[in-house]
Amino acid sequence: MQSYYASLAIPTILQQELWDFMGEGFVQLTPPPASKAIITVMRVVADADGGGGTRQIWVTRLHSGVGGNCSFASLNGSHTVTAELSDGSVHEVQVELAPRTRTQIVVPVG
Repeated sequence: MQSYYASLAIPTILQQELWDFMGEGFVQLTPPPASKAIITVMRVVADADGGGGTRQIWVTRLHSGVGGNCSFASLNGSHTVTAELSDGSVHEVQVELAPRTRTQIVVPVG
């Protein structure tokens, strides 16, 4: 299977066509919560109707690590990162991802 994947040159195609438009976000919850949190990432884009509004497109939902961190990749641009703690509290920040850059995202949860 690996040789078939390599024969398709998918990594090369992704590098040429997609990676130049993507950024990485490294999320750090501070202070680190006692238990894992659910992290939701939404990409903010302009509405197609030209009225100046925005809409959010789902990127990913994942659990933070024990230290309150996790990472994701997405197309560059504006994103909303939401952390939901085990006590039900929700904490949200806005962040701008730059292409081919790792962005540190601090979410205050305390």
